[in-house]
Amino acid sequence: GKDGYAKMYFLDEKYEKYLKTMQDLFANKEKFIQEERKIVFSKPEIERVIVFINQNYCNKITIEELSEISGYSLTHFKRLFLEHTKTSPKKYINHLRINKAKNLLKSNLFTISEVAVRCGFENIYYFSNAFKKETGLSPKEYMKK
Repeated sequence: GKDGYAKMYFLDEKYEKYLKTMQDLFANKEKFIQEERKIVFSKPEIERVIVFINQNYCNKITIEELSEISGYSLTHFKRLFLEHTKTSPKKYINHLRINKAKNLLKSNLFTISEVAVRCGFENIYYFSNAFKKETGLSPKEYMKK
């Protein structure tokens, strides 16, 4: 009866919010890709690494793996990456993950732990600290804002 209707309405509302979030994410994907392209790549090897990071940010990524993808030694890769992106590979990956996390947190569809895992953080405490360091807010505070 009445309780079933309220439950269905709530689920429909949550589903609608989920769809809207996914539509926003996909709509922003093109904008995000264009922003990524603004980084001047004079080396296709670095571009290849950036594409790999953007496609795999939710998985564990090691700097050694990125170095292999670039075809350069670890030291040379880190220097080139910094030169072309103005940041270290680790900071670049964390920045990307935090930006993805912001979208998911705003959707209110996932717990903070789920967001951390979906964005490639293996540890919720590391995620919370990295998030606060980058945004000035804890993930919980960011969800409420």
